[in-house]
Amino acid sequence: MATSKYGSDAEISGTLLVTGSTIFNEDSHPTYDFRVESDARPYALWVDSGADRIGLGCFVEPLHNVEIQHEGADGDEGLMIIRYDGAVYTDNILGGIGFDSADGNRPSRTNESSAYIAGYASQNHSTTEKGGYLVLGTAPDDQNDDTASSERVRITSAGDVGIGVTAPAETLDVAGSARTIKNSDSAGAKAKFILAKSKGTAGSEAVVSSGDTIGAVEFNAYDGDTFETAAEIYAKVDNTPGDGDMPGALYFATTADGADSTTDRMTITSAGSIILGGGTLSSSAGATFLGTIIGSGDIQISGNIGIGMEPAKPLDITTSTNGFPVQLINDGDSTGKKGMKIQCGVDDPSSATNVYLLCNDGDGTASGQLQDANGTFSAADTSDRRLKQNIVDTELDGLSTINKIKVRDFEWKRSGKKATGFIAQEVRESFPMAASGDESGDLKEEPMMIMRDVMVIPLIKAVQELSAKVKELEERLDK
Repeated sequence: MATSKYGSDAEISGTLLVTGSTIFNEDSHPTYDFRVESDARPYALWVDSGADRIGLGCFVEPLHNVEIQHEGADGDEGLMIIRYDGAVYTDNILGGIGFDSADGNRPSRTNESSAYIAGYASQNHSTTEKGGYLVLGTAPDDQNDDTASSERVRITSAGDVGIGVTAPAETLDVAGSARTIKNSDSAGAKAKFILAKSKGTAGSEAVVSSGDTIGAVEFNAYDGDTFETAAEIYAKVDNTPGDGDMPGALYFATTADGADSTTDRMTITSAGSIILGGGTLSSSAGATFLGTIIGSGDIQISGNIGIGMEPAKPLDITTSTNGFPVQLINDGDSTGKKGMKIQCGVDDPSSATNVYLLCNDGDGTASGQLQDANGTFSAADTSDRRLKQNIVDTELDGLSTINKIKVRDFEWKRSGKKATGFIAQEVRESFPMAASGDESGDLKEEPMMIMRDVMVIPLIKAVQELSAKVKELEERLDK
């Protein structure tokens, strides 16, 4: 063994046993380095006193305060922190790295650092059970030294990430009130939050199919026992996809009162159609609604609108509801509050027919229409011979029927104004087909009515009977 003091190298072969403290490069000689060589690494242990650097397993002199060099081989991949005190149980720390300053007491535990990264056992360790989780923590402002810092992020043994959550229930579980995705690129690039979907496996993706759900955003709330979904927005592949072709639909769903699962309320299809209240459409560009629209302000739509159906016309309504499917109310107790205006047809109908309203029965057969035919506005009934059979002369006694119909003077209850006319109940007694409804109906919504055009029938028959009597009298006089 050779020894040297200041100014010469010391080379040691064999074993060096030192009892007590050993100081290399004391203050009066700060320029001497300490180096331990291995067979393959000249700087297996290297202390560079001039640059204040330490190298571990280095092939060349280190460039950083502490540098570990490796070759990416088994047992040669960098730094490994191993807990070596016997049994390791669930939630035992396996090792950590802390970041702190020399102000105040230096932390004695990793999780007392100003910021730290630490690994923990997620189960009791054995040769076949080596589960672990990773924690990132920080100390809040104004925290005293020797105080445990707060856990901020956890990555579980299953790969789930919790931010502000120690037991994440999803792949990413975030607790807190503010999440912002921001893009400050002056070139105008937008901030993105991407939900991507493929079939197959990672690294070997396969094309999706029509109907596949691409992604969803759920809004959950605590019901006293668990978190339940109150609403969600999700996207689906809306038709057969292909290279450069990915049709998509967006769904909006809410959970009804008393339920614990969502129901689709609105869909925007790949064709741009809008479905309200669920349902399906084949394929129709434009805006199509199925369901109920409640709102205020203007609604402007380019394209056809279908309520209860896929539209074939600018406005198509199909429903099986009881009562009236369309209601128009312009309230205000003023003559200025008008009802419906219909403008259509030719500018001058004196030699043509403008149809303003066509009325069909339950199977779609025309019953009548409001029209202007050759300059005369009227309500026209369906009377086509092709719709009738067993056609014979009527047995109706026109004069007798007309004489039975009473013409009355009366006052309207609401206004007190006097008028002359008919009473629907009395008309029904004399000529039933000229009156509609019955007294059991709601007086405001379904009062009894008379059909003035139907009352023309006995009038014409009475005129014919009178004409026949006049002719008979004329013939007698001629004799």
